[in-house]
Amino acid sequence: MSKTVDSKRVQEHYESDKSLSAKLDQLADMVRKSRYTVFYTGAGMSTSAGVGDYRGPSGAWTQRRIKEIQKLGSGACSSEAEELRRLLTEQTKEQSKAKQKVPMTDAQPTLSHMMQATLIRQKLAHYVVTTNLDGVYRKSGLQANKEVTFLHGDIYTERCTSCGYDFERNWHVRQGSETHVHDHSVGTCSRCKSKPPLEYTGRARAGTKTGADGNGFKENGLVGTEDKGVGTKDTHINFGECLDRDLREANKICSKADLCIVMGTSMSLRHITHLPFKARKTVIVNLQETPDDKKCHLRIWAQCDPVSAGLLSRLGLEELPVPIWRPRDALPLDQIPLYVSKTYRDAAARLTQFTVKREELQEAAEVAEEQAAELIKAAAEEEEATPTVKKTAAKAAQDAAEARARANDAVQTLAELAAEQVPPAAKPTRTARGSHNHYGELSNGASAQQEAIEKDEGGYVWSQQGDEIQITFKLQKHATKSNVKVDFKPKALQAVVFGESLLNGALGGDVYEDECTWTLVDGSELQLYLTKANANDNWKKLMM
Repeated sequence: MSKTVDSKRVQEHYESDKSLSAKLDQLADMVRKSRYTVFYTGAGMSTSAGVGDYRGPSGAWTQRRIKEIQKLGSGACSSEAEELRRLLTEQTKEQSKAKQKVPMTDAQPTLSHMMQATLIRQKLAHYVVTTNLDGVYRKSGLQANKEVTFLHGDIYTERCTSCGYDFERNWHVRQGSETHVHDHSVGTCSRCKSKPPLEYTGRARAGTKTGADGNGFKENGLVGTEDKGVGTKDTHINFGECLDRDLREANKICSKADLCIVMGTSMSLRHITHLPFKARKTVIVNLQETPDDKKCHLRIWAQCDPVSAGLLSRLGLEELPVPIWRPRDALPLDQIPLYVSKTYRDAAARLTQFTVKREELQEAAEVAEEQAAELIKAAAEEEEATPTVKKTAAKAAQDAAEARARANDAVQTLAELAAEQVPPAAKPTRTARGSHNHYGELSNGASAQQEAIEKDEGGYVWSQQGDEIQITFKLQKHATKSNVKVDFKPKALQAVVFGESLLNGALGGDVYEDECTWTLVDGSELQLYLTKANANDNWKKLMM
């Protein structure tokens, strides 16, 4: 992941005002002429909503790359030191994209989301294919599998592996620390009663392969992305996994498009970036370079929201107000399954409060509009309406407009207030692990908390924090890099100093081997840094 980032790729480029205006004219003309338009979107769509991206100057993978180089300290070579300087320089140049960061669960539709929803409602566009997990398109009013496809799943979908029904939930379906990166089991389907097999434990069978390398539940005991008849699952697609049926859906949609507008993605995930080019014409809107810049018919270097505003203006449209989202298969807060962590329960509660407040404002606006309409009608019917009557009607119309504005503007205001309620250090932790039904009954499992302390194993000390594990050895004699040999593998680790093995064996979980590194400190301390394949995995042991 961090290997897909470098100082050249994180650079952001902006069109001049004149160039941007000309390209927006061209884009509007392409939209008018297209019979079937599809949007293909990535993380850049939601940055102005406060959700971080991955490969921007301050993106998650960029931050990880910076940390990796910083950890090398004096051991960094000249090219690594120069790369670090350039990455940090790009961060200082980055333009602000949001007022504040918010948890993914609290993100609300941006101007760009609503521009796309508006064009779809006006039949000027037809579909969205997105790699985003944040579920914001649901909040913009688009219907999953009818108007939007979530290529990598989304946080609100619980899918039955038997009947195929997608439950649209009011909580973050995938959970935290105890969940194996390649296990997607949720529970029992309330429609067809499909449930996890009795032998399901949530742990991979020893010695088996998982993810795309494995052969599903029958081999490894985990509910994978392609397993059938094993209850419900979340729809997240993690690295090293096969895509679900959503890929077939996206392929079908993009293949019949006259125009595909790519927005907010660096096009780095090459297993799916062929999709936009199935359309007859392709436009790319992104601040950073992509591998496909020379293939597209129009390239716009800009943030998504200014492009969206310019396109709406040229098409003579105003963005639709953000609708009130009521998840189709929501449950009352006291009926949310027991396995859902406090972090995600609190998020569900904020969503409920947010919805209730918006409904109150919406109702107030509707009442004011009805009253204004009656007064205006009465004034019009009265042949010699007095100035007082006319003034009263005009004042009512103004009050109604202000009430409607408050209802519409409340989306961002309430979202910001909700974000302020989130504890700054809140991290999702799974309260219990095991198969369950929709009423929260657990068949097995034990409580688990996020690990954040050092453990002394005698010959070394190790600690874990989020997706990072650090291992420290105090060496008996001074060593140089030539005396050290470290071999990282996805499930194993070997560390040798002066020909003596310090560690050799299976790890307590999976890691990204190309994102693991090591460094010597003053020749007397060997430090190893591992990157977990799943940041939410809570390792019980470093070595098995």
